[in-house]
Amino acid sequence: MTFLQSLPHRQADVVRAALHIADSAGLQSITTRKIAQSLGLTEGALYRHIRSKTDIFRLVLHLAHDLLKSQIASIEQSTPSSRERLLALLSFILDFLAEYPGIFRILFSDELYLRHAPLYPDFRAFSLDLLHTIQSWLKSGVQHQELPPDIDVETTALIFLGLIETAFSAWNLIDERKQPLKKRAQPMIELFMAHLFHQSTPEGGNR
Repeated sequence: MTFLQSLPHRQADVVRAALHIADSAGLQSITTRKIAQSLGLTEGALYRHIRSKTDIFRLVLHLAHDLLKSQIASIEQSTPSSRERLLALLSFILDFLAEYPGIFRILFSDELYLRHAPLYPDFRAFSLDLLHTIQSWLKSGVQHQELPPDIDVETTALIFLGLIETAFSAWNLIDERKQPLKKRAQPMIELFMAHLFHQSTPEGGNR
């Protein structure tokens, strides 16, 4: 993954430490004091690299957004099929969350955006970009007769996003991460895709 490679070394360390704290203890546990301690810095030294906790969250969101846009462009250039595009995007997002599970706490947390109102427009732009991309791929699937003409594009796109959150939550809470995230998500993905594209399920029954 190239998520942190664009950052200066010490700033990348700060973001990495914040994500670790988010993953292990939740958003409320992220403080500049804890981040500084985990890096062996004073808070004063930390402020030379990042100004506030909100700035860390904003940086994480922007980095994730840029990475997502780059990946979407790559998928669109290399994969014409709507079905394969959706699968490629799911694969990318699941790999990303498995490598940086702490980011789930940030990207899927209403609490963060209620308490840090300045981040709301950034989060909304991120979410709408992703949602609109999925909707455009679904519409393309209809145009190319991969999908039925009466499909509810908006609802299907929302269910697609919900699939990611459900898979991560099951992996994190039910499985306690005892198996790879992709393995945990695979049956859900297969069932979703089988219903969406009217294919046979892994058990062989037609849906």
